[in-house]
Amino acid sequence: MPKPHSCVSCSFEREVRRFSSKWLACEYMDTFRLQPNLRLRELRGLIKKDHLYKPSMSMCGRTREKALSLLLGDYKAQFGMITDYVNELLNKNPNSTVKIDVDTNASGESIFKSLYICIGSLKRGFLYTCRRMLCLDACFLKGPWNRQVLEAVGRDANNQMYAVAWKVA
Repeated sequence: MPKPHSCVSCSFEREVRRFSSKWLACEYMDTFRLQPNLRLRELRGLIKKDHLYKPSMSMCGRTREKALSLLLGDYKAQFGMITDYVNELLNKNPNSTVKIDVDTNASGESIFKSLYICIGSLKRGFLYTCRRMLCLDACFLKGPWNRQVLEAVGRDANNQMYAVAWKVA
């Protein structure tokens, strides 16, 4: 069943469908977030199934380009705010340890490498209430940049996990 569209309902009633690649990119943003390597034919099939419209392959290509540029733009903006986040952490949490590793390329842009965070209150809580044993846990992040999150975890008196520090590398 096609999705209802309210902004140009009169043209849909007359079976005149006009889709732009920008609108399709916004419409299928979540799909591209989960499947950034979605093939053009598969995207074409999704659009045909959802909206009963068969776009050209070039429109599907423009749609994918615009959606991925919107997604990557969001990631780049968030990486740009890491220093603000670190400064706020250090202001609000005394005795915290935060280290950022950044490289600069030939054009002078900063390239994020890693981030280590150990919040002061978690550090003190571990020293006063937990057993003196740390375990390491790791997971992989999905997205345009393949990264790994490493976490140092302790055990408290109730045998529950107690996060002490983490690093994105």
